[in-house]
Amino acid sequence: KSAADGVRTEPKPLVVHRPLALDLLVASLASSGAVTISNPLEVIKTRLQLQGELQQLGNYVKQYNGLFHGMYVIYKNEGIRGIQKGLTLAYPYTICMNGIRLGSYEYFKRKFAAWTGLSVGNIGLGVVAASTAGIIGSIVANPFYIAKTRIQSQSPLAPVGRQYNYTGAFDALRQIVKTEGITGLYAGTTTACARIAVASAAQLTSYDWSKRTIMEYYKSKNSQSILARESLPLQVISSIISGAFLTLVNNPLDVMTTRMYNQEYVNGKGTLYTSLFDCFIKTAKSEGLYGFYKGTVPHYA
Repeated sequence: KSAADGVRTEPKPLVVHRPLALDLLVASLASSGAVTISNPLEVIKTRLQLQGELQQLGNYVKQYNGLFHGMYVIYKNEGIRGIQKGLTLAYPYTICMNGIRLGSYEYFKRKFAAWTGLSVGNIGLGVVAASTAGIIGSIVANPFYIAKTRIQSQSPLAPVGRQYNYTGAFDALRQIVKTEGITGLYAGTTTACARIAVASAAQLTSYDWSKRTIMEYYKSKNSQSILARESLPLQVISSIISGAFLTLVNNPLDVMTTRMYNQEYVNGKGTLYTSLFDCFIKTAKSEGLYGFYKGTVPHYA
């Protein structure tokens, strides 16, 4: 009823959304702050994923035996600079990738909700929004990621994969354009987009399922438990479970992305793999299931 009928109408609450530009800025700053800590894990993960490429286990010498031994070998041979290889490229990559992926996620959720009529909280809508934001971020950040991967694989004493001998971030980008053209900066984009789309779906759905399952369990056992309601411990535990599931599902694509980026390209064609599918077939035939789960520990960490 209206006010004319003698009934007072409560005004609808005003919903104010932050500008997209502000979301992008906040996400970029937040994600770039963590990259200094996480970059050493990226270095060893890259080398583990390239070690023994297209070779059967036992037919090659392992330069890096896992996360801690790998970190020790890199520090011993290359010092702190080796541990932080690719850091100057990791910053712009993270700002572009996560800035766009995290910053535009809510924006796409609202847009897709308006177009479809679904609730903003719909999990399927969230997956599509996260995948869309991630794919855009992957395309924009691809030049930095391919250069970062190649620099991180470089080692004077314990090399793995194709070695490029770039002298720095700018030199890497310059040489890629010089030898492979502008398109060289976007090699492997399809693989990277597939990786982030799967990651977005796996992360969102597993996190939501974990949190809901834990809450329902503790509500039935002890409704006063801190895990029976929305809380920081609940979010942390759900994130740990989600991270494990994400690594299990996404590590094979992460391995293939690293290899697609690190291979040499001649006239726009990879010398080892012609496509994501080709990379999958060759890795499966040469290394089996083990090949797809190289670098799992640093990836999860």
